[in-house]
Amino acid sequence: MPYDYKKKAAKKAKKAVAKPAGPKMLHKATNGGPGAGTVEIYQTTESVGDKGTWRWRLKANNGKTVADSAEAYVSHAFAIEAARNMLSYSSANTNIVELPQPVPAPQRRPRPVPRPIETPGAPSGLTATPATDKIVLTWNAPTTGGPVQMYHVERREAAGPFQLIVKHSDKLTVTTYEDTKVKPGILYTYRVLAHGVNMQHSPFSNEASALLTISTPDTTPPLVLITAPGDGASVGGTIEVKVRAEDQNGIKQVELRTDGTSRGFSSTPVEGRYRFMLDTKLYNNGQHTLTAIATDNAGNSATSAAVGIHVQNL
Repeated sequence: MPYDYKKKAAKKAKKAVAKPAGPKMLHKATNGGPGAGTVEIYQTTESVGDKGTWRWRLKANNGKTVADSAEAYVSHAFAIEAARNMLSYSSANTNIVELPQPVPAPQRRPRPVPRPIETPGAPSGLTATPATDKIVLTWNAPTTGGPVQMYHVERREAAGPFQLIVKHSDKLTVTTYEDTKVKPGILYTYRVLAHGVNMQHSPFSNEASALLTISTPDTTPPLVLITAPGDGASVGGTIEVKVRAEDQNGIKQVELRTDGTSRGFSSTPVEGRYRFMLDTKLYNNGQHTLTAIATDNAGNSATSAAVGIHVQNL
């Protein structure tokens, strides 16, 4: 007859099964010499059929767990045999104890759930101020909610719809913006929102409007006249020529000419007059003509009435 390996293994496993120990056996296991302890074998779930989920742990006599296995889905006989193999190095001082009831596996403490980042509140105090060729926006950062990553700006022309003019890709992080893509005579209305670090948008700020006025080109020439010396005056040596020049947009410069030849420029009035020092010895004795040309800040020019002088030097 062939050798029956299965029947032999079953007989061996039956011998290996230890009777479950009650509390008295567990208490007795804490006695012993140095290094004595207890191997506890226990189920974490009830067995279904021949197999169940088992764990092993090694406890010292002081009750401290010094080793703990992972779970294994095995038969009862295999669990007992594995426990014996665990303590084979010190069987004189260590007992095997099978706990009578299933013991839940140890649970890990759950990690604390981080608090979600809040969405920023709405920006406030938005103002729109027209300048020469742009509209300058300023506003206040939100005072509530989470941190701000950047701002978005929307603009409306007249009664049209709002359109986004400062996008996510512009990465506007300051609380001011200059809109240079504007035209005179159009009413522009603006509003701003905050883009939070949580990738959520705040409510819109208040709306603010501005209008660039249509500027009328300055084509008016300045007023200019020579106030000294008087027309027909006899002069000699070095004389002071005084010129009055005025314009609503300001005077850029005044030029003095003698007989049509430039004798210098002045851009700073003194006591309301542009002043020139003229050496008459550079001219022949006799009649000469003085004129002044004033240029305003818009580029308009005007020439004064001519003033005649009679040069008489020895």
